[in-house]
Formats: sequence, C-alpha cells, structure tokens
Amino acid sequence: MTETRNVPIRKIIIFALTYCLIFAIRFFQHLYTVEVRSAMTLMLYTVLFIAGIFLFRQHLADSWQLLKKSISRSLLLLIGFYFIFILFSVLAYYLLPIGDATNDQNVYQIAMAFPTILILAILGIMGPIVEEFVYRHLLIYRLSSRIPVWGCVLLSSILFGLLHMHSFSDLTNIVPYLTISLILGTLYVVSKYNLLVPIIFHTFNNLSALIPLVLYT
Repeated sequence: MTETRNVPIRKIIIFALTYCLIFAIRFFQHLYTVEVRSAMTLMLYTVLFIAGIFLFRQHLADSWQLLKKSISRSLLLLIGFYFIFILFSVLAYYLLPIGDATNDQNVYQIAMAFPTILILAILGIMGPIVEEFVYRHLLIYRLSSRIPVWGCVLLSSILFGLLHMHSFSDLTNIVPYLTISLILGTLYVVSKYNLLVPIIFHTFNNLSALIPLVLYT
C-alpha cells in the first residue's frame, strides 16, 4: 500500500490541524456554552470524516481487499485483541485510582444535548474512523517510513492518551486511552496495515459504550 503515502503533505497537515481544533476548543470553553462546544465538536468530526474518506480512499480500498482475503484471520485477531483489551482494562481499574475522566463527562454532555441517532453516527462511527486516520494511518503507517514502526505505535498511543487528558488531575485516567491505543496500534501492524481492522475494533468499542449511555440519558 505504498501508493497511499503519496497523499500531498499539505493536505495531510490541514487534516491534522483540523483534528487538533477538536481539542483546542477546550482551551476556550469559558467562551461558549456546552451546546455550542458540542455542536462544534460534532461538526469537526463530520468534516474530518468526509475529508478522510476522500484523502485515504486508496488505503481504505486496499484494506477492504486485504480484509476479504483474510476474513477469518482478521476476525480471530479482533476477538483475541478485544479480550486482551478487556483484561488490561479490568487490571487498570483495579490497580489504579481511575475515576470518571473529563472526556467521558464531555461525551455525556454532548449526548444530553443532541439526538441519539446523531450521537451514535458521529461519536460512535465517524469519530473512531477519524481517529484511526490520525493515529493509525498518519502516525503509524506514514510515519513508519521515517522511524521504526513500534516507535510509531508508542508515539501514537502516548499522543492519543494525552489529547484525551484535560488536566493533570486526569493523569491516571489516560491509562484506558493509552491501553486501547497500544492495542489498536499493535492490531494495525499485525494485520499488515489493514486499516479496517482497527476501525472495526474502535467503532465496536465506542458503540458498546455509547448505546447504554444514550439509552440512559
């Protein structure tokens, strides 16, 4: 899939900077209401989803062909890595003082402010796909042409955890995000850079958390 590295760097930078706006909104949260911040977040994820599908369409097409050729192996990887994720998550919550992260509270606020179908579509499906474009395709696949691939996995996981941290009081709460990103990165590499495999994992994980939340709200 080397041809996917030929996406112009200018477009990659614009895509990455637009993604960073999602987190930059937090620094100006005192200027906006929860509804305005939530609407901006949902809008950015939607724009990035559409742009990402267009920019990385070749990688997605190649991943689809690879998935069709190795459906059984991909399924076993997904099941195996999901059990590993559950195990590490339970251990982390048992051993560390992990509470309700600010990011989780923000998701709850968004779920309260917008229709259920919109939340599930954007935060449950579009959001995970956008994050796979950023953390797996850009920070692992593209960057691995410059630095060792496992260094890319570690870097992308640290950034994923830090960007989901709102304050130093959230420090231990980044562990679940760090864990799932390490698992997604490893899954991406061992699946031979099949982007659809971590997308399926990430989407399933988000939807399994969001559906009970929106039903409750």
